[in-house]
Amino acid sequence: MLVARALHQASPRRHQPYVDFNFSGIPDSLFESEVYGHARRSGIAGSDSGGRPGIFEQAQGGVMFLDEIGDMPQSQQVKLFLILDREQVRPLSATRPVQLNVRVISATNQPLRPPEGRLRPELLRRLGYVIHIPALRERLDDLPLLCQYFLDRYASENQTSPKVVTDETMDALSRHDWPENVGELKNVIEGAAFDARNMPFILPDNPQIRKLVSGGRGASIGIGSATGSFYEWPVENILAGIESGECPVQPISAWADGMGHPKTLQLAEAAIRKFAGGHRHLSDDDAVRLFGMKQHALKTQVIDRRKAEWHG
Repeated sequence: MLVARALHQASPRRHQPYVDFNFSGIPDSLFESEVYGHARRSGIAGSDSGGRPGIFEQAQGGVMFLDEIGDMPQSQQVKLFLILDREQVRPLSATRPVQLNVRVISATNQPLRPPEGRLRPELLRRLGYVIHIPALRERLDDLPLLCQYFLDRYASENQTSPKVVTDETMDALSRHDWPENVGELKNVIEGAAFDARNMPFILPDNPQIRKLVSGGRGASIGIGSATGSFYEWPVENILAGIESGECPVQPISAWADGMGHPKTLQLAEAAIRKFAGGHRHLSDDDAVRLFGMKQHALKTQVIDRRKAEWHG
């Protein structure tokens, strides 16, 4: 995702929309709603009477980042190929297609070609050039830049002063194997920024760094799944994982980066149902405990996610 954002910012389309979508574990019904969108007064249950653009329409004129395409079932790959091949999409219940002008960037950590790869050959050809990005453990020189990027973004989202990783902490980070790549680093750094509270530095005795050094995988594996990412867990298990320390305390925007807008909103709604005591929002204490931010910042990020989900 960082590479996709960098390509967008360096391109002539940098002033146009950037939209990202994670295809991991998306059911067919949600796939059609998210990808195609729907026309005005479509009559679809629960739909907006004013219509809703799909992800490609939201990115019109700009860049569309398709993440985890290697996890897509074959039926969804066929639908995606037709959109890319025809350069048009027809919203649900619409009578005519919408012509697209979108630059598409995609990513997967799965093998691309048979026998291990599950990506259809025609879709792979249509996606065009393949760029191999080395695993984080193979480019540890990038660690300082990536750490500071995540710290600056965390500070901006939570209206705090940016923190700095000390040399000793950077040495500890450099010794880790990073089996889950940049996503794992992001979770560790954002969790460390939260645990640092008012301290300006990320020190070696930070709980997140200590857990990493001791070999504790913490947020990556635990309740809900014997293996795999916590982003794939049911939202109730993720919420329980946040409370137990098995999942990171991180902003709503970080959850959206990892598992998409719809599931992130489900997580926020599950937290409100469980802890708000019948109110429409969490208390500041609960918002900070669960998402690392006060209620006002949490509400703002939830609203942003809803706009991104429904209107683009």
